[in-house]
Amino acid sequence: MALRRRTFAAIQQNGGKNSQFLQLLATHHSNTNKESYTHFKKFVEIQCKSGFKKIEDAHNLFDEMLVRKPSLGIISYNELFGVVSKMRSYSTVIILYKRMMGSLEICPDVFTYSILINCLCGLNRVDYAFSILGCIFKCGYEPNVVTLTTILKGLCMDSKVCEAMELFRKLQMVGGYSFNAITYGTIITGLCQTGKVQMAVELLEEMKGKRGCLPNVNAYNIVIDGLCKQGLVKDGVRLFFEMKRNGILPSVVTYSCLIHGLCNLGHWKEAKGYLKEMLFCGILPDVAIFNILIDAFGKDGKVEKGREVLGLMISKGLEPNTITFNSLVNGFCLIGQMDNAVRVFNIMVSRNCKPNVVTYSTLIDGLCKMRCPSEATRLFNEMHIHRECSSVLKQNLFLDGLCEDNHPGEAIKLFHVVEDEELHPDIITYTILIDGMLRVGQFKVAKELFSLIPARGLQPNVITYTIMIKGFCNQGLLEDAYDMFLHMEEKGCPPNEITFKTLIKGYLQKNDSSKAVLLIQEMAKRGLLKKARTEPISILDLRD
Repeated sequence: MALRRRTFAAIQQNGGKNSQFLQLLATHHSNTNKESYTHFKKFVEIQCKSGFKKIEDAHNLFDEMLVRKPSLGIISYNELFGVVSKMRSYSTVIILYKRMMGSLEICPDVFTYSILINCLCGLNRVDYAFSILGCIFKCGYEPNVVTLTTILKGLCMDSKVCEAMELFRKLQMVGGYSFNAITYGTIITGLCQTGKVQMAVELLEEMKGKRGCLPNVNAYNIVIDGLCKQGLVKDGVRLFFEMKRNGILPSVVTYSCLIHGLCNLGHWKEAKGYLKEMLFCGILPDVAIFNILIDAFGKDGKVEKGREVLGLMISKGLEPNTITFNSLVNGFCLIGQMDNAVRVFNIMVSRNCKPNVVTYSTLIDGLCKMRCPSEATRLFNEMHIHRECSSVLKQNLFLDGLCEDNHPGEAIKLFHVVEDEELHPDIITYTILIDGMLRVGQFKVAKELFSLIPARGLQPNVITYTIMIKGFCNQGLLEDAYDMFLHMEEKGCPPNEITFKTLIKGYLQKNDSSKAVLLIQEMAKRGLLKKARTEPISILDLRD
């Protein structure tokens, strides 16, 4: 009664908002007469068949079911568990099942257990699923093929394909189970996903000899895809022709697997041939197939052919997506045609196709390589405005590109633009910029950047210190270099082999061999010398 009062209170509190199901449930309030019981049981059946818009509705129905007197049977609860399981709310099923077992004297049946196994496998808890399977046998029930297939799928999803295969064979030989195409497909998928393609091929052959278990297009597709991904495209093509001989029509997925495999091997002519075959057979290629071809042509320097494929794609009424345009942009960047790359970018924007971080990064990289730092910086700023620069890593990659291409000035400008934004520079950012500044002789700027590091709550790493020591050495400031060498150790950052060699080289360039020898000896003590020396160390050795 208290539960029912809370239900009605919830309806009144919401004022009808979002409570259609609760209002409907309220019309079937608890009553002990037989007619009411029958109506409510029918109500549960209808609701479960039509499904729930929200998981809260399933909870509300379950709450009402628990207080019903007499209690509804296990069939009604199975109906509810089944529909919640189809909503992929697996943990909810487990919770409701526990509540049912704790509140009612009701016995689960084989269907209840099968639903639980499905949910546990969906939660990647195949170990618990085996415990439920044990309950099925203890209760004298016989699990059906669907339940066992779910267990096998759970093992495959848990990367335990060998165990799945072993159980599959035991159930066939000892249990006498005759599995269907879905079960075989489950094992074949697991085998292909773990690179055991030849075993998958053998299983496919086994299916051909089973009555009522002939391989379908899905089984062929899985194996063809697995073969093509391993570069065994000839074997994939052989299966393709075999399935056609057996009267199984290839699907879009079949062609997609073959075209992708052929493109990876550079067999463009054959790939295009399968595209033409698809069109001739009335099978419209999807965007993914066109993208595969455009990307492959671009990477092979055949961007114009990729553009032809794009034209064909549009003529077939398909809308290019971000991946399509990214492939073309990348293709033009690879051959240095930045004008065409930017033109494709502008077309992309004009067609309301939003560029992503890959688009911007590809263009920026191409522009940096073609010595167009200003345009690259403009694009980076645009990417930042549109929140496409989603990590400090991407920011660092761009700054590194500018510094590598001798545009540290542009890098510094950009650094100041983003410094106070949400993406705060890390120690790698500072290290990249310090290195860039030192390369172009901007020692003063490098020092200023280094001095900012502690104020930003960051700690220089061994690379940062080594770069600064090299900078001091190049300026002839050996005392400052040595002070930093000692300072890094005090800060808990021990110098590595490169740090030692950098300072040693600095002393040798100043003809201070005594300090160089002391550093060599210190390296030996720390085990940083690759080869132990027994002969006397000469200055020429040190210089080398």
